[in-house]
Amino acid sequence: MGAKLQPDVLNARYQITGLESGYIAVNGQQWFEPIVLSSSLAPQPWVLPAQQGLQAVHFQELVGKEPDILLIGTGAQQVFIHPSIWSEVCRQASVGIEFMTSAAACRTFNLLASENRRVVLATLLPGAQAQYWQPGNLVKESSSHA
Repeated sequence: MGAKLQPDVLNARYQITGLESGYIAVNGQQWFEPIVLSSSLAPQPWVLPAQQGLQAVHFQELVGKEPDILLIGTGAQQVFIHPSIWSEVCRQASVGIEFMTSAAACRTFNLLASENRRVVLATLLPGAQAQYWQPGNLVKESSSHA
């Protein structure tokens, strides 16, 4: 006798419903730029600094959305942003942070949102390359893909 499988039911108001190299779909709407979203807050463009690179203020904006965990989608490659930029901000707000490929971050977002966790996702498009990140801000890059 086979097992009966039930489809996943996500209670989150917003969820990732599609993912390709050049877009992320949230509730069926395609986004062709980096985005920030949570399970309860509508997606919005994630405006990344063009010249100066990421700074603590950019993480303050993200933790201001009051997550328990912050997921950073770094594009096609996993990139680790130097802790000197984000660690104090996240520590003061008691927010956990994870850096992963954008595809992995989107999957993790849906899982955590389905568990009613307070999660914020800030992600590049899945096919984006690491040139978004200033080399001085990086700890290392991983060539593995999730």
